[in-house]
Amino acid sequence: MSCAKNAYQPSSRDPSCRGKIAESSSPPALDGRRRELGDAHPDTLNSTNGLANVLRDQGKYAEAEPLYREALDGFRRELGDAHPHYGDTCKFYAEFFEKQAMFSEAASYYDQAAHAYEQSYGADHEETRDARTKADACRSKAADA
Repeated sequence: MSCAKNAYQPSSRDPSCRGKIAESSSPPALDGRRRELGDAHPDTLNSTNGLANVLRDQGKYAEAEPLYREALDGFRRELGDAHPHYGDTCKFYAEFFEKQAMFSEAASYYDQAAHAYEQSYGADHEETRDARTKADACRSKAADA
């Protein structure tokens, strides 16, 4: 699998691309995309989402959350809530909540991801099934808490 998802964002699905994702999602890279492409361009929104993921993985939740919201709002506005980019951002935002043991919130965003994936890929697609499974697991954890 190639790391090139598009000209500005490596594929997040290939583990060998992690360093390139972090590099393409750095604050200077995001600032450059904003200047070159504008805030609402899907490549800018992908980079916004990528930087949020990097910050989340570093435990910088307060810095990551507004970036997730920006990416979610932008993808919903520009591509709609049935687009896979919107679904990916919902899934990553769900992981943000799950890492903080906020399981009800995580389940809600996994559900939104599953909806987007189902609209794009179908109910039996791996992405759809995975998001539904994770939503159910988070609901179970929330009930146990």
